[in-house]
Amino acid sequence: KYGESRQEQKKLLGLLTVGETYFFRYLAHFDALIHHVLPELIERNRTRRSLRIWSAGCSTGEEPYTLAMLLREHFPQLADWDVQILGTDINKVALRRAREGCYGPRALRVTDAVYREKYFQRASSAYLVDNRIRDMVRFAYLNLQTGAFPSADNGTSDVDILFCRNVMIYFRLGTTRRIVEKFSRCLSPGGFLFLGHAETLINISGRFHRQHQAGGFYYQLRDEEAEDKPPSPPCPAPPVTAVRPPPRSPQLSPPAPPPADPIPAAVPPVPDLQELFVRAEQEFNRENFRTASQSYDTILRHMPRHVGAMVGKGFILANEGRYELALEACMQALAVDDLRPDVYFLRGLICELQNDLEGAVSEYRKSLLLDMAFIMPHYNLSKVFWRLGRPRDARRELNNTVRLLEKAADEAIIPHSGGLSRAVFLEVCRDDAGQLGTQP
Repeated sequence: KYGESRQEQKKLLGLLTVGETYFFRYLAHFDALIHHVLPELIERNRTRRSLRIWSAGCSTGEEPYTLAMLLREHFPQLADWDVQILGTDINKVALRRAREGCYGPRALRVTDAVYREKYFQRASSAYLVDNRIRDMVRFAYLNLQTGAFPSADNGTSDVDILFCRNVMIYFRLGTTRRIVEKFSRCLSPGGFLFLGHAETLINISGRFHRQHQAGGFYYQLRDEEAEDKPPSPPCPAPPVTAVRPPPRSPQLSPPAPPPADPIPAAVPPVPDLQELFVRAEQEFNRENFRTASQSYDTILRHMPRHVGAMVGKGFILANEGRYELALEACMQALAVDDLRPDVYFLRGLICELQNDLEGAVSEYRKSLLLDMAFIMPHYNLSKVFWRLGRPRDARRELNNTVRLLEKAADEAIIPHSGGLSRAVFLEVCRDDAGQLGTQP
């Protein structure tokens, strides 16, 4: 079935963005790990001194290696702990590449220089993951639909942190519910589940609390027994904090006190809003949503009717699960320009995230009525039609996607695809078409 073989695709596709896997993808998740999740787990596990992390659907290994680098860089107190990081996938070719630990520059495109210099070795035009990091990760084959988990034999039981990002987006609802229920049994009490930024547990599971930190969200397993008990007194042990790398530049001296008769502050210059918008879009495509959101806010302060900033803000709000606010941003944008196809595309995505598939079809079609050459609504319609059990319509829209991609310039970046190039997107669509039973 198409859903069962979906993880064999060479690239993983999200609902809001289509993207290649790369190191430090979706920085908000890793900020939350460093400042909230791992300190809590280290405090909780200080007696048994062990930590279990599972990256399910790890593809070519960038995600589990990123986790290993974060542990080594920020939490040296784990050096003598029993730390296990497991990466699993259904694609054996991808797993072989993960074990080799050799990557091109594009996989490191958002990797900070500190990590690049400390944990990679340059080999011609490629980068090799340092053996200290490779030794921290174990890779294994596992099919989430048919494999055995939780299981102590394969390392999928008593897991503290489980990453499964952009893996279940093609599964039918029943399959997703079964997998998430099994994940809940894999996690230790109070364990953490990280999904893709466009995935949600709404109508999927009630076993998790949604947590929102550092501009992103994740889930924590409910301790149903503990919720019925009175809260425990606070632990006297000192709090755990991440080790911060030394500052790259000296601290500024405290500002001098103001003069007795202060001079009125000059009005700050108005930024170049077009340049700022371009930078905001670039940050959004890099999934640095916090910086992008700040830029959109700045633009809207100076130009409240800037539709592009409204739409960008709406995408970020939808990513955070704040659907009512995202829809409000859509309404504000349509009040300025009701012929914007990207606004209807966003409304379709929100419907899809809320499992209103018929509503998603309606909004995507509105987007295409305004711009038949808009690639992403065609592609998302193919996914929705498949989920609705309409394979013929799914094939038609996937063929439309490929036809438009073939007309695009060789080096074109596809709008609203998360910065995906034409060539990579074509490769993905052709793999999809093969699974659907037609090869354009």
